[in-house]
Amino acid sequence: MLPVTTAKRHPAVGTALLLALATTLIVGAGASSTPSTADAAAEASPRAATSDAESALDVRPQNGRQAQPPIAVAVADIGPGDMPSRRWLPATRAPASLAAPPVVEAAVAVAPAPVAEAPLVALPLLFADVWNAEERYFAISGASPGELIASAKAAIPSDPNGVPHNAVAYSGPVAWDHVPSYVMDPSSGACSMTGVTTTASYQATLPQWTSPSHVAPELLVWWQAVLEQLRQHEGHHVSIYADFVADLRARAVGQSCDTWVSIATQWSADLTAAHAAFDAQEAAWTFPSYAGPP
Repeated sequence: MLPVTTAKRHPAVGTALLLALATTLIVGAGASSTPSTADAAAEASPRAATSDAESALDVRPQNGRQAQPPIAVAVADIGPGDMPSRRWLPATRAPASLAAPPVVEAAVAVAPAPVAEAPLVALPLLFADVWNAEERYFAISGASPGELIASAKAAIPSDPNGVPHNAVAYSGPVAWDHVPSYVMDPSSGACSMTGVTTTASYQATLPQWTSPSHVAPELLVWWQAVLEQLRQHEGHHVSIYADFVADLRARAVGQSCDTWVSIATQWSADLTAAHAAFDAQEAAWTFPSYAGPP
């Protein structure tokens, strides 16, 4: 087996080394197969022939460090009687690692997720139990607070006496009759009142939301709060009427029969003023806040 000699590429020493190797191999090919003393020595020390070249090329380890591998190797292809030819092979050492190309991130505009609205709910038929009164309802419609209020004001009916009302609800008596009782002094003919018989019944006229069939849950909660306020408000008006019925008796009993008209007139004016005072007090009330869909 012929040894393959490796060497760094060196302009001067590399050429001399290859020529020396070629000459030695050619001579060896034509010599006798019996090795000489010099050949035996060379065979015993196969690196002796290239020791000077190695020293010149400095391919041995230095100071305990392995020398860098060659950039390229020359391989001598030797045939009987031929001059050596060489073939340069590519470097066996991997090139320095290249930096990874920068990652380019494309800016993508992400639209905000739409806020999901709460599903609609079926509109129930709502009622309000007004104290000591019969409720009379009129239908309204709307899908927002403004629409409901406007519908109530437009649809509210007149009272039993034919008086229109510019409101969303009202209450009052549907039967309202007061008859004083009296006694006559036979000797003097004097008349005095002993009591008052009253026939009274009350009615509260309220809006009832009937359409659409499905509404926003926030609007339903809002309307329930409004309806509760109307129930309390109209119930208090009914209680004012009831209180004044008892007051009329107190004003009339023991009074002369000829004062009945003046007593009743003043009493009626005071009743109206009491309702007006309550409405003025309630004027500070505002519709509840609404945070649902418009």
